Amino acid sequence: MFPRSLLASLFAVSVLSSSLIGCGGSKPEPQTRIAEAAPRNAGNKSDVAVSAEVGGLNEEATGKVFERAEPGFERCFKTRAKQVEFLSGTVRFFVVIGLDKKAKSVTIEDSSLGDRAAEKCMQNVLFGLTWPQPVGGRTAHAHYTAAPFEPLDPDVREAVNVTPDQVTKVRKQLKKKVGNCNVGSPSPYQITAYIDTEGKVITASVTSTDPAGELSIDCLVDLVKTAEFPSPGSYAGKVTFQL
Repeated sequence: MFPRSLLASLFAVSVLSSSLIGCGGSKPEPQTRIAEAAPRNAGNKSDVAVSAEVGGLNEEATGKVFERAEPGFERCFKTRAKQVEFLSGTVRFFVVIGLDKKAKSVTIEDSSLGDRAAEKCMQNVLFGLTWPQPVGGRTAHAHYTAAPFEPLDPDVREAVNVTPDQVTKVRKQLKKKVGNCNVGSPSPYQITAYIDTEGKVITASVTSTDPAGELSIDCLVDLVKTAEFPSPGSYAGKVTFQL
Protein backbone atom coordinates (compact mmCIF):
# COMPACT_ATOMS: atom_id res chain seq x y z
CA MET A 1 0.00 0.00 0.00
CA PHE A 2 1.33 3.48 -0.86
CA PRO A 3 2.22 6.06 1.85
CA ARG A 4 -0.52 8.56 2.47
CA SER A 5 1.56 11.49 1.13
CA LEU A 6 2.26 9.65 -2.12
CA LEU A 7 -1.39 8.63 -2.35
CA ALA A 8 -2.48 12.25 -2.08
CA SER A 9 -0.11 13.16 -4.89
CA LEU A 10 -1.43 10.37 -7.07
CA PHE A 11 -4.97 11.55 -6.42
CA ALA A 12 -4.17 15.10 -7.49
CA VAL A 13 -2.31 13.93 -10.59
CA SER A 14 -5.22 11.67 -11.54
CA VAL A 15 -7.74 14.47 -11.39
CA LEU A 16 -5.45 16.78 -13.36
CA SER A 17 -4.97 14.07 -15.99
CA SER A 18 -8.69 13.53 -16.34
CA SER A 19 -9.08 17.28 -16.88
CA LEU A 20 -6.60 17.14 -19.72
CA ILE A 21 -7.80 14.01 -21.51
CA GLY A 22 -11.56 14.29 -20.89
CA CYS A 23 -14.00 11.47 -20.36
CA GLY A 24 -12.11 9.10 -22.61
CA GLY A 25 -9.16 8.90 -20.19
CA SER A 26 -7.57 5.55 -19.48
CA LYS A 27 -8.21 3.65 -16.27
CA PRO A 28 -5.76 4.21 -13.42
CA GLU A 29 -2.93 1.73 -12.99
CA PRO A 30 -4.07 -1.22 -10.85
CA GLN A 31 -1.44 -0.51 -8.17
CA THR A 32 -2.64 3.00 -7.41
CA ARG A 33 -5.44 4.14 -5.17
CA ILE A 34 -7.04 7.23 -6.61
CA ALA A 35 -10.39 8.99 -6.61
CA GLU A 36 -11.62 10.92 -9.60
CA ALA A 37 -13.94 13.82 -8.88
CA ALA A 38 -15.14 16.92 -10.66
CA PRO A 39 -13.22 20.14 -9.99
CA ARG A 40 -15.03 23.25 -8.86
CA ASN A 41 -14.58 24.84 -12.29
CA ALA A 42 -17.42 23.46 -14.39
CA GLY A 43 -15.55 24.40 -17.56
CA ASN A 44 -12.90 21.74 -16.97
CA LYS A 45 -13.38 18.29 -18.46
CA SER A 46 -13.43 15.37 -16.02
CA ASP A 47 -15.13 12.06 -15.23
CA VAL A 48 -18.09 14.01 -13.84
CA ALA A 49 -20.67 15.85 -15.91
CA VAL A 50 -21.56 19.14 -14.22
CA SER A 51 -25.20 20.17 -14.42
CA ALA A 52 -28.14 21.09 -12.23
CA GLU A 53 -28.30 17.43 -11.23
CA VAL A 54 -24.62 16.43 -11.09
CA GLY A 55 -22.09 18.75 -9.49
CA GLY A 56 -18.46 18.53 -8.45
CA LEU A 57 -16.52 17.57 -5.34
CA ASN A 58 -13.60 19.05 -3.48
CA GLU A 59 -10.72 16.92 -4.74
CA GLU A 60 -8.55 16.87 -1.63
CA ALA A 61 -11.45 16.18 0.74
CA THR A 62 -12.73 13.35 -1.47
CA GLY A 63 -9.30 11.75 -1.55
CA LYS A 64 -9.14 11.80 2.24
CA VAL A 65 -12.50 10.02 2.48
CA PHE A 66 -11.21 7.20 0.31
CA GLU A 67 -8.05 7.05 2.43
CA ARG A 68 -10.23 6.55 5.50
CA ALA A 69 -11.98 3.70 3.72
CA GLU A 70 -8.80 1.72 3.13
CA PRO A 71 -8.52 0.00 6.54
CA GLY A 72 -12.13 -1.12 6.16
CA PHE A 73 -11.41 -2.51 2.71
CA GLU A 74 -8.49 -4.46 4.11
CA ARG A 75 -10.64 -5.93 6.88
CA CYS A 76 -13.25 -7.01 4.35
CA PHE A 77 -10.65 -8.67 2.18
CA LYS A 78 -8.79 -10.42 5.00
CA THR A 79 -11.99 -11.89 6.40
CA ARG A 80 -12.71 -13.62 3.09
CA ALA A 81 -9.07 -14.38 2.19
CA LYS A 82 -8.81 -16.51 5.31
CA GLN A 83 -11.51 -18.72 3.77
CA VAL A 84 -10.41 -18.54 0.12
CA GLU A 85 -6.63 -18.46 0.33
CA PHE A 86 -5.93 -17.58 -3.32
CA LEU A 87 -8.37 -14.65 -3.37
CA SER A 88 -6.84 -11.69 -5.22
CA GLY A 89 -7.66 -8.82 -7.57
CA THR A 90 -8.73 -5.17 -7.81
CA VAL A 91 -12.04 -3.41 -7.20
CA ARG A 92 -13.27 -0.18 -8.82
CA PHE A 93 -16.08 1.78 -7.16
CA PHE A 94 -18.54 4.37 -8.47
CA VAL A 95 -20.06 6.48 -5.71
CA VAL A 96 -22.99 8.89 -6.03
CA ILE A 97 -23.00 11.44 -3.20
CA GLY A 98 -25.98 13.53 -2.10
CA LEU A 99 -26.34 16.94 -0.50
CA ASP A 100 -26.62 15.24 2.90
CA LYS A 101 -22.96 14.17 2.45
CA LYS A 102 -23.95 10.51 2.33
CA ALA A 103 -23.47 7.99 -0.45
CA LYS A 104 -26.77 7.57 -2.29
CA SER A 105 -25.39 4.56 -4.16
CA VAL A 106 -22.14 2.61 -4.31
CA THR A 107 -21.64 0.54 -7.44
CA ILE A 108 -18.80 -1.86 -8.05
CA GLU A 109 -18.38 -1.07 -11.71
CA ASP A 110 -15.42 -3.38 -12.26
CA SER A 111 -13.75 -6.08 -10.20
CA SER A 112 -11.33 -8.94 -10.66
CA LEU A 113 -11.54 -9.93 -7.00
CA GLY A 114 -14.33 -12.44 -7.58
CA ASP A 115 -15.95 -12.57 -4.14
CA ARG A 116 -19.36 -10.99 -3.59
CA ALA A 117 -19.14 -11.12 0.21
CA ALA A 118 -15.90 -9.11 0.27
CA GLU A 119 -17.17 -6.64 -2.32
CA LYS A 120 -20.47 -6.06 -0.52
CA CYS A 121 -18.56 -5.49 2.71
CA MET A 122 -16.46 -2.83 0.95
CA GLN A 123 -19.61 -1.16 -0.38
CA ASN A 124 -20.93 -0.91 3.16
CA VAL A 125 -17.67 0.74 4.26
CA LEU A 126 -18.25 3.52 1.71
CA PHE A 127 -21.92 3.86 2.66
CA GLY A 128 -20.88 4.50 6.26
CA LEU A 129 -18.62 7.48 5.51
CA THR A 130 -19.32 11.22 5.46
CA TRP A 131 -18.46 12.81 2.11
CA PRO A 132 -17.81 16.37 0.91
CA GLN A 133 -20.99 18.19 -0.10
CA PRO A 134 -21.60 18.39 -3.88
CA VAL A 135 -20.85 21.78 -5.43
CA GLY A 136 -23.11 23.07 -8.20
CA GLY A 137 -25.51 20.13 -8.25
CA ARG A 138 -27.81 17.89 -6.21
CA THR A 139 -25.39 14.97 -6.45
CA ALA A 140 -21.74 14.37 -7.31
CA HIS A 141 -19.88 11.33 -8.65
CA ALA A 142 -16.54 9.81 -7.66
CA HIS A 143 -14.64 6.79 -8.99
CA TYR A 144 -12.02 4.92 -7.03
CA THR A 145 -9.81 1.94 -7.85
CA ALA A 146 -8.45 0.05 -4.86
CA ALA A 147 -4.90 -1.24 -5.09
CA PRO A 148 -4.56 -4.95 -5.92
CA PHE A 149 -5.45 -7.28 -3.06
CA GLU A 150 -3.03 -10.19 -2.78
CA PRO A 151 -3.20 -13.56 -0.93
CA LEU A 152 -2.39 -13.28 2.76
CA ASP A 153 0.24 -15.99 2.35
CA PRO A 154 2.77 -14.94 -0.33
CA ASP A 155 3.59 -18.61 -0.94
CA VAL A 156 0.04 -19.45 -1.98
CA ARG A 157 -0.23 -20.43 -5.62
CA GLU A 158 -2.53 -18.27 -7.75
CA ALA A 159 -5.65 -19.84 -9.25
CA VAL A 160 -5.14 -21.13 -12.81
CA ASN A 161 -6.37 -18.74 -15.49
CA VAL A 162 -9.43 -20.06 -17.33
CA THR A 163 -10.36 -18.20 -20.53
CA PRO A 164 -13.94 -17.29 -21.55
CA ASP A 165 -13.60 -19.60 -24.57
CA GLN A 166 -13.16 -22.55 -22.22
CA VAL A 167 -16.55 -21.93 -20.60
CA THR A 168 -18.63 -21.09 -23.70
CA LYS A 169 -21.23 -23.76 -22.93
CA VAL A 170 -21.71 -22.52 -19.36
CA ARG A 171 -22.01 -18.92 -20.56
CA LYS A 172 -24.81 -19.86 -22.94
CA GLN A 173 -26.64 -21.75 -20.21
CA LEU A 174 -26.38 -18.84 -17.79
CA LYS A 175 -27.49 -16.32 -20.41
CA LYS A 176 -30.77 -18.20 -20.80
CA LYS A 177 -31.42 -17.88 -17.07
CA VAL A 178 -30.50 -14.25 -16.33
CA GLY A 179 -34.13 -13.22 -16.85
CA ASN A 180 -34.96 -15.13 -13.67
CA CYS A 181 -33.14 -12.41 -11.74
CA ASN A 182 -35.30 -9.56 -13.11
CA VAL A 183 -32.19 -7.93 -14.54
CA GLY A 184 -32.67 -4.18 -14.14
CA SER A 185 -30.00 -2.99 -16.55
CA PRO A 186 -29.33 -3.44 -20.28
CA SER A 187 -25.60 -3.08 -19.61
CA PRO A 188 -23.53 -6.28 -19.70
CA TYR A 189 -22.70 -8.06 -16.47
CA GLN A 190 -19.18 -9.22 -15.74
CA ILE A 191 -18.76 -12.49 -13.86
CA THR A 192 -15.63 -13.58 -12.03
CA ALA A 193 -15.62 -17.03 -10.46
CA TYR A 194 -13.18 -19.38 -8.75
CA ILE A 195 -13.67 -23.01 -9.77
CA ASP A 196 -12.50 -26.12 -7.95
CA THR A 197 -10.96 -29.14 -9.63
CA GLU A 198 -14.41 -30.68 -10.20
CA GLY A 199 -15.79 -27.56 -11.89
CA LYS A 200 -17.86 -26.38 -8.94
CA VAL A 201 -17.87 -22.69 -7.99
CA ILE A 202 -15.94 -21.86 -4.83
CA THR A 203 -16.92 -18.19 -4.79
CA ALA A 204 -17.95 -15.58 -7.35
CA SER A 205 -18.95 -11.98 -7.96
CA VAL A 206 -20.94 -10.11 -10.59
CA THR A 207 -20.49 -6.44 -11.52
CA SER A 208 -22.21 -3.88 -13.73
CA THR A 209 -21.26 -0.33 -14.68
CA ASP A 210 -24.94 0.65 -14.34
CA PRO A 211 -26.08 1.40 -10.74
CA ALA A 212 -29.50 -0.03 -11.66
CA GLY A 213 -27.84 -3.40 -12.16
CA GLU A 214 -27.05 -3.63 -8.46
CA LEU A 215 -30.59 -4.86 -7.79
CA SER A 216 -29.85 -8.08 -9.65
CA ILE A 217 -26.30 -8.78 -8.46
CA ASP A 218 -27.03 -11.12 -5.53
CA CYS A 219 -29.45 -13.19 -7.60
CA LEU A 220 -26.95 -13.46 -10.44
CA VAL A 221 -24.17 -14.51 -8.06
CA ASP A 222 -26.41 -17.28 -6.71
CA LEU A 223 -27.15 -18.30 -10.29
CA VAL A 224 -23.45 -18.52 -11.15
CA LYS A 225 -22.77 -20.60 -8.05
CA THR A 226 -25.16 -23.29 -9.29
CA ALA A 227 -23.35 -23.65 -12.63
CA GLU A 228 -21.13 -26.62 -13.46
CA PHE A 229 -17.92 -25.49 -15.14
CA PRO A 230 -15.29 -27.59 -16.91
CA SER A 231 -12.54 -28.73 -14.56
CA PRO A 232 -9.55 -26.36 -14.64
CA GLY A 233 -7.25 -29.32 -13.98
CA SER A 234 -5.42 -30.36 -10.85
CA TYR A 235 -5.69 -26.94 -9.19
CA ALA A 236 -8.41 -24.34 -8.69
CA GLY A 237 -9.11 -21.99 -11.59
CA LYS A 238 -10.36 -18.42 -12.05
CA VAL A 239 -12.45 -17.19 -14.95
CA THR A 240 -13.89 -13.81 -15.95
CA PHE A 241 -16.52 -13.38 -18.67
CA GLN A 242 -19.52 -11.27 -19.62
CA LEU A 243 -23.23 -12.03 -19.90
